[in-house]
Amino acid sequence: MLRQGLIIARSLGLESTLLICAEDNIGSRKVIEDCGGQLVSTGTGQDGQAIRRYEIPL
Repeated sequence: MLRQGLIIARSLGLESTLLICAEDNIGSRKVIEDCGGQLVSTGTGQDGQAIRRYEIPL
């Protein structure tokens, strides 16, 4: 699903996309990283949960 979304984003002229997932969500982290996601930062979400921010260049 993410790969298809990236194709659509690229067709819309976007140069990159930002994705955020929970620090402990190993499945999402793996999918994002397998699609070329580069870790930008870690932090805390509004709900206090630890998060990871990834950028995927298109």
